[in-house]
Amino acid sequence: MTAIKDRDYFFDNARAVLIFLVVFGHLLQPYTSEDRCLQALYLLIYSFHMPTFLFISGYFAKNLDKPHYLEKIAKKLLVPYVIFFAFFSLYYYFTGKEDAIQLDPFNPVFALWFLLTLFFFHVVLVIVRRYNPYIVLSISILVSILAGFSGNIDGYMSISRTIVFFPIFYIGHLVTKEQTIKLRNKKWIAISVIILISFFIGYTIHPINGDWLLGHHTLLLKATVKVSTVHLNVYYYTSSFLSRCVHF
Repeated sequence: MTAIKDRDYFFDNARAVLIFLVVFGHLLQPYTSEDRCLQALYLLIYSFHMPTFLFISGYFAKNLDKPHYLEKIAKKLLVPYVIFFAFFSLYYYFTGKEDAIQLDPFNPVFALWFLLTLFFFHVVLVIVRRYNPYIVLSISILVSILAGFSGNIDGYMSISRTIVFFPIFYIGHLVTKEQTIKLRNKKWIAISVIILISFFIGYTIHPINGDWLLGHHTLLLKATVKVSTVHLNVYYYTSSFLSRCVHF
């Protein structure tokens, strides 16, 4: 009974909204090339829904000193990962999407990169938990930006997404319950609406490459000049601010 009373249903509701946006975003994708407004809406959703998912996951990653912490995380994330990896590998093969069965579990299929990336996030948290959080955050942001200049960082083992998204996950880990309560103040609603409208108008006027928002390619492969690699990674942290405004 105590656990039920202590449960913060705000985050359950936030997750439900995000899951809906994931499905809705996939439904919009086939029509983004036909309508600029739908394209802008699609880009807007993908600007914050995944950073928000990771932010919330980081927020609940608090009990790092509990016994067998990583062992429990591995059972929670890696066991489902292996099961669904096998399922989707067979599914893609028998439906003709792939010519051969994918046997490399470190090359995620479908959306399974999320589970693998989350596991790596928890491993990194355990390693850096004793260090100054401001230093860890600064270094992680710097590494994320510099990683965009490398053509050797790709989707294998979900390394690209792990590097790009870790700062957002780590910010969620650092945020306290008291801070989230303050951010739920109604004054943030107006700010959130203004930010959302601004992003929507910006995407309508000047759409960006939607693949950039997925985090599975290094930015060097998507940009025509190296300066763009910095722009996109900085953009992710702007998106994280947007996600906090929208859901708090």
